[in-house]
Amino acid sequence: MNAVITFDRVTYTYEHADQPAVQDVSFEIEQGEFVTIYGPNGSGKSTLCQMMNGLIPGQLGGDRLGLVMMRDLPVGLEAEQVHRLAEQVGMVFQDPDAQLVVGVVEDELAFAPENLRVEPEEIERRIANALQQVGMTFYRNQNVNHLSGGQKQRVAIASVLTMNSSILIMDDITSSLDPETKTAMFELLRSIHEQGVTVIATASRPDCIPRGSTRIITMEAGAMMQDMPLNDAVRTSIWEQAKPNLHRNPSGKPTASTPLLEVKKLAYQYPMGQRGLQPCSFEVFPGEMLAVTGPNGCGKTTLSKLLMGLLPSHKGTIFLEGKDVSRTSIYERASWLSFAHQQPEHQFVADTVWEECVYSLRMQQEQTSLSDIEEQGTRMLERIGLYAQRDQHPFQLSHGEKRLLSVASMCMTQPQLLILDEPTSGQDAANTTSIFEFCAELAEQGTAILIITHDRQWIEPWVTRTIVLM
Repeated sequence: MNAVITFDRVTYTYEHADQPAVQDVSFEIEQGEFVTIYGPNGSGKSTLCQMMNGLIPGQLGGDRLGLVMMRDLPVGLEAEQVHRLAEQVGMVFQDPDAQLVVGVVEDELAFAPENLRVEPEEIERRIANALQQVGMTFYRNQNVNHLSGGQKQRVAIASVLTMNSSILIMDDITSSLDPETKTAMFELLRSIHEQGVTVIATASRPDCIPRGSTRIITMEAGAMMQDMPLNDAVRTSIWEQAKPNLHRNPSGKPTASTPLLEVKKLAYQYPMGQRGLQPCSFEVFPGEMLAVTGPNGCGKTTLSKLLMGLLPSHKGTIFLEGKDVSRTSIYERASWLSFAHQQPEHQFVADTVWEECVYSLRMQQEQTSLSDIEEQGTRMLERIGLYAQRDQHPFQLSHGEKRLLSVASMCMTQPQLLILDEPTSGQDAANTTSIFEFCAELAEQGTAILIITHDRQWIEPWVTRTIVLM
């Protein structure tokens, strides 16, 4: 036996949390294994990963009981250990923006090996090899901020590959990737594993489990439920439990014959010739749930930014109820449009789940009484299953729970148009169903829902129409 990671009766509780995030967890991972930690949102997968590289509790605090070992050395509670473990353990987070620190793709990949004093010639070799592995060679000199969410994820993976770590942790990295890119990423992880690297992945849905995995550790509510070979796991009930609610009729017949939103020949080109959005035209009707889908980099997120006014509409026109709003400000558009970001952390502004949920209502105190705020906030948090976490900081939630909170907070003011950017990213089946059931309720009340997604399989049962960008 040659264990590289050992958990011995580990329990961890975040600061200000009443219940442990993981409780009495024990397992070993051997050198060269390919293990997937599987479970629903909030089951403790990310917490386990961040204990492996010392971020928890070294950087994030909290209380840990039990023993975590990296090879023959205990992973202590001190923040100083994080930099030492970084040379052995490379980790890619669910949110790529959480670890991208330099503006240009090439510089991002060079950052870590430069800090490890790797020779320039070797750094160049690693950069070229990593970009080729993740299919991003063409984007070497592009600004990271101009990339799509899926492209950023590939850059984050490439930046970890340049570390040449012996252990790679991939925290639900394929949840933001289109099917073709996801398949390519599975093959990449398989190739890395075949080189002798220990690979640890997490997944909240069966289709996000890397096909190269040989072992599944199943988590639920912070406890380890199963630890078995992949071939045995596929015959258990977890696959049935993980299926979304696909047996339903598409939501939302339009409640009016006149479109709420008309987009005509809208297009955008980023600086340095980087592709943004090819000319597109479509209509969105009140009470309709409409999907905009396509591969990573086709312009889905760019389209949402143009609709919100975050990017200038130099080409094409946007009409709201027949009025040209192409040149209106972000603040004017906020009166009729709400947007739930692909990375929920980017729009959190409050220190508790409760305050985040009711923030927009508090900004309208002249129109909403304190008793109404209390009633609506309570009803919303109970509706999405986060009332028990009302006093926690939003950043302490799991990625799936953060997504639920971001969507809920954007719905509080009942906008005419709600844009959801990749709402299934990082979501298990239960949360996916919960989000879209809630959106269906909004659509029945007349709100138009525009869903930006690469996840066509999971979205189609819920929408009336699908627009495919290429």
